[in-house]
Amino acid sequence: MPRFLIFRLAGPLASWGDVAVGSDRHSAPYPGRSALLGLLAYALGIRRVDERKQRELAAGYRFAVVLCKPGELLRDYHTTQVPSSTDAKGWPLVTRRDELAVVEWAHRSKGKAGEAILSYRDYRCDGLWMVAVQPTDDAPFPLDELREALLRPRFCLFLGRKACPPSFPLEPQVVAAPTLFEALQKVEFHGPAHVTRVPSGRPASRGNAPLLYWEAGIDAGFEPQQSGERWDDPLSRSKWLFRPRLENHASLPGEVLPCI
Repeated sequence: MPRFLIFRLAGPLASWGDVAVGSDRHSAPYPGRSALLGLLAYALGIRRVDERKQRELAAGYRFAVVLCKPGELLRDYHTTQVPSSTDAKGWPLVTRRDELAVVEWAHRSKGKAGEAILSYRDYRCDGLWMVAVQPTDDAPFPLDELREALLRPRFCLFLGRKACPPSFPLEPQVVAAPTLFEALQKVEFHGPAHVTRVPSGRPASRGNAPLLYWEAGIDAGFEPQQSGERWDDPLSRSKWLFRPRLENHASLPGEVLPCI
């Protein structure tokens, strides 16, 4: 019988990377494959530069996401400035204090302090998502090991960007069920933000029902209402290369009740 690792993501801020053009850094309403692989990698202690382990991780798991609450959209006007690596005399800058001293000197002397990078960055405020992970035949880690890693992560976990930590425990649970929908019915989260079981019964209206997104190869338990292409399957973490993949989605035939 198929087994799934199911956990919850919630936070005051999240940013799920989407196609970035120019200075705009948009956020999708739910985490994609790249973000979820990165979350597992951080929990396991796999560094971004370790291309071999990153490829093994990417080949080993399929993902599904229940969009319970996308969160309110917040746009941030973001500026960053990177000073040069040496000061005016050619001495290397070792600390942040040294860098700020160069910036202050440049402002006073009207010199060049480093190139400013301007961008608009989108965030999701107070969002709530359920994530399901299903292993493939090439999975490098069993689901129980992934569960332990999410409970005791090697590196700090975040929701898309390092400034976006989770607000509640992920509460990872390993569930065996014939289909993904039946697995979701068996899961129950606790605490201030929780998601109750997914009851069977009459189909919910698409206008207010949570949406389920899942990768090809996962038996959701019902037919997709729509399928589309998403560019979030990482080819190289260090070079930021991605390829497209097919993703299905449908309104859940029942209700997921986020209580915050």
